[in-house]
Amino acid sequence: MKIILDTNAYVAFKLGYSELVEYLLRADLILVSPIVLGELMLHLIYTFRRKYATKIPG
Repeated sequence: MKIILDTNAYVAFKLGYSELVEYLLRADLILVSPIVLGELMLHLIYTFRRKYATKIPG
């Protein structure tokens, strides 16, 4: 079985939702679309900037 994850499914996986994890374990192939990768990358950039912007004085 092939599965393609959207952003919500990826977040649920990272949070450890047991039903989703069990479902993914049965998959032969798990795909993530370029759109989801872009959304996750933007989130990381935003989080990184926000985290370090608060540490810079002035």
